[in-house]
Amino acid sequence: MREAVDRPAVDPRAGFSVIEGLVALALTGLIMAGISMIAAQWIPVWNRGFHRVQQADLYAVALDRIADDLAEARYISGSSQDNFMFFGGEQDSVTFVRPTLDPSGRPGLEVARITTIADKSGVKVVRRQARFTPLPPGALAAQDLRFTSMATLLRAPARIEFSYSDVEGRWRPQWDDLVVLPSRIRVILRDPASGRELGPATTVFIRAEAPARCAFARSIRLCTRFEQQGQGLRPASGGSQ
Repeated sequence: MREAVDRPAVDPRAGFSVIEGLVALALTGLIMAGISMIAAQWIPVWNRGFHRVQQADLYAVALDRIADDLAEARYISGSSQDNFMFFGGEQDSVTFVRPTLDPSGRPGLEVARITTIADKSGVKVVRRQARFTPLPPGALAAQDLRFTSMATLLRAPARIEFSYSDVEGRWRPQWDDLVVLPSRIRVILRDPASGRELGPATTVFIRAEAPARCAFARSIRLCTRFEQQGQGLRPASGGSQ
């Protein structure tokens, strides 16, 4: 009789019943199903956001490389018989001379052309390179050149676009001054399908302001104007954009 009174109403060693286990398993399934639905809606949005951030980083790296490259453009004439600059400024490509970029190569000058090409892999921005050699008199840098190597600057689908500014701040889609380099170059990456800009434009300041022969001139502007007159040229006029 005493053992019946002292025995607790519920045995502490007792576990869940079969019904309680099934109820707990059903509740766990409902919770997991709800979490799966939320994750299925959230993960694609997260992936798209991560992809955009990654693409923006790739565009920024490519623009930084292009800007550093263009800033090293030099006042180099293509021929010893004239003062025409070895520079070709088009809306879809730019050709210029700079100190050689290859640390394993011989010191000197190289010709670089940054442009957009399309091949089997798609549209991409590339940099073509060749050793600088003088041109025949009157030849322009924008003409066909034999480039010896090519490097891909941006593999993501993008089309590059340039515009050029003179010292007075007038922007032009094409640079047609043969004896003066632009003071600034604007670089834009566009979507080849829609044409929209893939991020903000980058403006490059060319470090070289004038040829070495203008070092002792009273004014760089007067020196370049005198050269234009000596070549029978007029300063090209362009409207601002």
